[in-house]
Amino acid sequence: PPPVPPPVPPPVDPRSWVTKTHEPGYCALYDICGHRKDGDVLPCPNNTKAQPPSDVLAKKLQATCPSLWSEQGGAAGHYCCTPQQVDKLATDTSKVAPFTVGCPACLHNFIQLWCVLTCSPDQATFLNVTSVQLAADNNVTAVQQVDIWMNQDFTDDLYNSCKDVKYGAANLPAMNFIGGGAKNGQEWLEFLGEVKDKRRPPVGSPFQQNFNPTGNVTPPDIKPAVENLPSCGDSLFMCSCADCPVAPGCAVPPPAPPPGDHRCMAGAITCWDLTLILTYIGLVAGCGAYAWHFRRRQQEGLQLEQNLGLEGKQMGMMSALSCFTGRLSSICIMELMWHFWFILVQ
Repeated sequence: PPPVPPPVPPPVDPRSWVTKTHEPGYCALYDICGHRKDGDVLPCPNNTKAQPPSDVLAKKLQATCPSLWSEQGGAAGHYCCTPQQVDKLATDTSKVAPFTVGCPACLHNFIQLWCVLTCSPDQATFLNVTSVQLAADNNVTAVQQVDIWMNQDFTDDLYNSCKDVKYGAANLPAMNFIGGGAKNGQEWLEFLGEVKDKRRPPVGSPFQQNFNPTGNVTPPDIKPAVENLPSCGDSLFMCSCADCPVAPGCAVPPPAPPPGDHRCMAGAITCWDLTLILTYIGLVAGCGAYAWHFRRRQQEGLQLEQNLGLEGKQMGMMSALSCFTGRLSSICIMELMWHFWFILVQ
């Protein structure tokens, strides 16, 4: 007998998956509806009201999404996810942990991004389902493509907390591995949202997620997601200086001036040149003073000799007169000879 053809799935009613209500307290996605051929799970397009948490969901949210749990009032809040979705979220985000070891703020913010997109009770205000597909394992209608709008500060704060993180094992920016080398927040979101079928090897999102598809223009029924994320320098999620140069105490000192600018200057000349000039002036002044003093002493010596010579001459004349006026003795003759010799040598 000829093979029996597989049953034809019933036509999908567009009204069952279109996100019609974009109001706080409503979901655009809820629960898991099936799997892709590669086994990745696909969420259900379900524009239903956010649900209060079960005990199981409460424990999983506290463990995986503590910030979101606290923001929404814990057990008193409502959420757009199931325990199975939180399990998948925890598994997927744990793959980023090895790349962000040195920066707890980056890992926290990355997990918080997916906690908000998956479980926020106001999901329908910033997320719109644009197309669906049949799950490969059960032919149930599942999500194929969504549009997501995020506040600019949310996008920038997420990126800035991770942009400088280094993956120590490769000594390369972690963004090369978890963000495709993104240079800004929008590029990172586009990388995270690209469906894996567009990549080789096929690694990425199980369905297409278009972040901020209308640019700076937001549709009238959409309100971009807003989230206050800690910086990499936050005291509760402090990162290492290598992974967060802007953290307190991590400021890089100003670069040292070039060697030429390190010299001591005295006006327009260097201190060394000034020292040489002053030393030269001191030597010249010292030599001049010594020469003047030596010349003065020499002149004083000559004057003294002249005075002594004049006195000698006077004494000799007196002695000669005394010898001529008295009787010439041998002593007078010798004295007269000595005086005449002294006069000659002068």
